[in-house]
Amino acid sequence: MTPRSPDSCPLRIEPRQVDSTEVATCSLLAALTQVQDTSLNEVERAACAACCESFEPTPEDINPVVASLLYKITEGIVQRGGVTGCTVERGRQLQRFAEKCLPPVPAGDDDGFDTFSRYQQQSGRLSLERIYDLIPRPATQSELTVRNWAVGVTTAPRRQATLDVCLDSLFHAGWTEPVIFQDGEIAPSEKAANCPTCIRSPKTGAFPNFFLALVELYMRNADADAYMLIQDDAVFPREAPIREYLEAILWPGNEPCIVSLYTAAGSNGPCAGWHTLPARANVNGAVALLYPRNLLKQFITDRVVLEYRERSVDRKLAGFPDAVRDWKDTHGIPVFLPTPSLVQHIGQTSSIWSHGRAVGDRYADQFLGDLS
Repeated sequence: MTPRSPDSCPLRIEPRQVDSTEVATCSLLAALTQVQDTSLNEVERAACAACCESFEPTPEDINPVVASLLYKITEGIVQRGGVTGCTVERGRQLQRFAEKCLPPVPAGDDDGFDTFSRYQQQSGRLSLERIYDLIPRPATQSELTVRNWAVGVTTAPRRQATLDVCLDSLFHAGWTEPVIFQDGEIAPSEKAANCPTCIRSPKTGAFPNFFLALVELYMRNADADAYMLIQDDAVFPREAPIREYLEAILWPGNEPCIVSLYTAAGSNGPCAGWHTLPARANVNGAVALLYPRNLLKQFITDRVVLEYRERSVDRKLAGFPDAVRDWKDTHGIPVFLPTPSLVQHIGQTSSIWSHGRAVGDRYADQFLGDLS
């Protein structure tokens, strides 16, 4: 991705000096608000610079900087009872749109944050003993041990690349040779350069890439004790022995289970530790899932899963969490997940949808990395 700058941004119109500050009209804000008073869409250069540090906005998917500016503009429009080109009703509609694009605000914080930036600012190491304190061992555990891992990362084109950040966190967590399952053409990744990589060209879609990745992980290592598949916008705490911790606590419960390392907002347990996902609940976006060998074989050979793409008009190229949910509910497979979450979802742009990012119930409001 070519770095963006205010001077090269095609959305900036007629840059000019106002007193000692450089301002310009933002054509994206102008297209959204449709106001005739162009001064309402004037943006200072500092805001343009902040926008360029985020992902490139579109009318359907604006970044947090543009969302903040849009909310401020429309707040003024609503207070004035509407302006030429934008009624009060339209102003409120735009405010609701802007709110959906703003990052979450944790309790006690004055300003919103985006999970991508917050992760990059984290520091401090979590010891194994501290992780046990924060996420206690399951009440019961299987006698199956985990030492041999098969690990994969699914990736696809997105406007804000996250693969290098994901892989860096994966390496620090204890896994150094994941297989990259790349769906379509993406920019070269420095961290992925030495990893085995499977490139699907042309692009197959999220669910086919997810399913084929699981099949290939098994075919590459049919003797693995655990198969882990994570998305390229998932990250582990920066400095924490996550692999060592998991090898000590897998598998929770008394029967074969799936483990989700990611717990989205709204799915937290009543207290710290491991708990099961309710029936019919979605599997946290399938951001980071672990399967024991026998369950993985059952999943990739199951008729419910194999015929998933046939059961809708759009042929189910996306929505793979639904396939996992349908399968685990059909067979009564428990899904365990931790509170706080062992993984954070940092994607500020979606590789699947034109609009969709780690806000609301698409991020972990309780994340182990935030406790370091």
